[in-house]
Parts: sequence; C-alpha cells; structure tokens
Amino acid sequence: MASEFVLGMYPEANACLQSNRKSELDGIDATASKNIPLQQGYPPCKMVDRVSEIMKEACQKRLRKPRLVAICFTMGFAWEIPYFRAQLAKFLTDQYGYDVRNIALDIYLQRETTGYVWSHIRPIPSLHHVLPSRHLVFAEEPSYYLALEMMEKDIKRKIIHVPLDTKGILPEDLESTVKQFYPKEGFVPSKERLYWSMVYLISCFQNPTGACLSEDRCKAVVAIARKYHLLVVSDDLYGPLHWSFDTDGRTPSHAPKPLKYFDREEDEGFFGKCCIQQQLLKDNGPWTPNWMDGGSTGGSS
Repeated sequence: MASEFVLGMYPEANACLQSNRKSELDGIDATASKNIPLQQGYPPCKMVDRVSEIMKEACQKRLRKPRLVAICFTMGFAWEIPYFRAQLAKFLTDQYGYDVRNIALDIYLQRETTGYVWSHIRPIPSLHHVLPSRHLVFAEEPSYYLALEMMEKDIKRKIIHVPLDTKGILPEDLESTVKQFYPKEGFVPSKERLYWSMVYLISCFQNPTGACLSEDRCKAVVAIARKYHLLVVSDDLYGPLHWSFDTDGRTPSHAPKPLKYFDREEDEGFFGKCCIQQQLLKDNGPWTPNWMDGGSTGGSS
C-alpha cells in the first residue's frame, strides 16, 4: 500500500509500471555510488519500491500514538515541533559553517500536505500580507518559471525582470530598475505596510543557471534592500546542495552562505530585509517540511 501511495505522487512512474514498459533508467541502480541519474524529475521505480517499506514502518509507528495522529495529518504550521526546529538549526549550522542554532526560533515551519506544486512555491502566498494586490515584484530573468507564474497569474503581482550574468543577479541593474519605479516622494514603512516592494531571487545554485552570488553581490543586494525598503526573498531550495569536500577530496567544505547571512542584526539600522525559504526534499510527499528564516527582531520575521 505504501508503494502505491508513493507512486500516486508520481504519475509518470506509475504509468511506467502499469504499461510494463522499461525506461532507459530501469536497469540502473540509482543508489549505486557511481550512478547518478539526472534525466528525470521523479525517483526511479526501483528506488520508490525500496523506500516504501521505510515509509510504511514510520507511518505505523506514528499512528500507534493517538496524540500524534492529529499532528501527522494536520495541514498548516508546525509550531508543535520544537525538537524538529532545533535539529533543523543544527543541520543548517553544519551545512553553512556558522552558528544557526541561536536563531532557531526565527525558523518558521510549514508542512506541505496539499500536493507537489505547492512544495515548490510554498511561501509565495505570504505576498498577500506584504504587498498590495497588483504591486511590483522584482525578479531575476531567467528564474524558476513556476514561482514567477504563480506570483503573476495567481496572486496578481506584476513581475519586473532584472537581468543576470554568469555570476547571478547584477546589483547595479537591480538598483537602476528599482529607481525607475520607486516613488519620488519616497516611502515610509508602517505597521500596515513594512516594505515598499519585494525582490525574488535564488542566491545559491540559481535555477536555471546554477550561479551563486558572491559575498560582494550579496552585500550589495542587502544595501539596495535597505535603501529602497525592499523585502528580499531568497528561494534557497538548493542551498545545502554542495560537495562535502573541496576539489582535493580531503578538505571539508561548507555550502555557500545564504543571502540572509549578510543582513546582520548587529548592523546599524537593521530591520530585517532578507528571508530565505527552503525545504528538505520533494520525495517525502505528501508531508514536506518547509521553512522560512527571517530576523526575529526585524520586519522579515
């Protein structure tokens, strides 16, 4: 049953089994150290079969305790899992190489139970609480198409594109574009509206280019956000996706520091202009833990 449940999340894989057709990857052991299939966006059929027993055992263990049943199947925000939040902060500390544990309470958890698409664009509905309808959102071009499509078509925000080069978004182009639309009378934050506008970008392993913003560019983006009262949402889904060692194969390495790292609370005039959004994986559906990380004393929280 667990195998059928998992395959239900991947119609293409299910169709592959039902038709008894072998794909080009059917004969590949996806768990072998030398085989990393990248041709398809869903797990190979053999891998799904292997994880079904693990998911079945975990589900049965969870459902033996009545008080955990509601937690397991409740949609919405996971305030009731402080242990997970602490472990997540420890994991991020190990990945990024700086202390994330002291900001564990900044991590805003959400459990996706509403389907595959929403696991990609989990935080975008929060725009309703940040910007007025049909307001501007500055975004990289090109960028993750599904997030842009949802912001523009579903949530009715106007996307203003900012060009990239091989190293990511260009801060000077971002500022010049923002200047074109920034009100001449300026903008004063209020409780009703903390930000004038928003920037959506992928600072680490940008989709589709794979570029990572340098520290200098990250600092420049933060400076622009402070100058023009912008909320910068960095979709760092791929942040912890990095080689564990440098090119010599021996020296441990860390993931690129997220954009929020450069929006420090000790900075003069700190308000919280940056937040990052991440998730662990997409193959644990329909329960997919997502989180946003913003400054606890700043606006981005």
